Amino acid sequence: MKEHRLSFCTIFRVEDRIDEIITDADVEITIEQVNELQDYFSKVHDGEYAALVNRKNPYTYTFEAQRALGKHPGLIAIAMVVQTDSAKGTAEYLLKPRSNMSSIASIFDSRDEALAWLREKLAARSGEKNR
Repeated sequence: MKEHRLSFCTIFRVEDRIDEIITDADVEITIEQVNELQDYFSKVHDGEYAALVNRKNPYTYTFEAQRALGKHPGLIAIAMVVQTDSAKGTAEYLLKPRSNMSSIASIFDSRDEALAWLREKLAARSGEKNR
């Protein structure tokens, strides 16, 4: 599995169009870090892709960062894997109807379920484009 390090997280290439993001523990993600992540995705993806956000570590977001999440062109699906009630609560808050991510993201207890869902989303989009 290919790995890339950013200032606040590690990104693993799980499959051709699926990346797993593991944020460092106790980080507060800022708009600058969201921009850093989006710049990385712009360099490695020239089409649609999906992200698996593994919330195994505790971290938070600034308000500006929350507003920017899920807005990258080409990002069609985000699966958040949560292992704790606290991580689930944060993920649910990010998916409130007013957020950018509510239409493209879902929460999972299992990494395997999250990957299966992402694969389905990518396959469905590929099928739509071939019609």
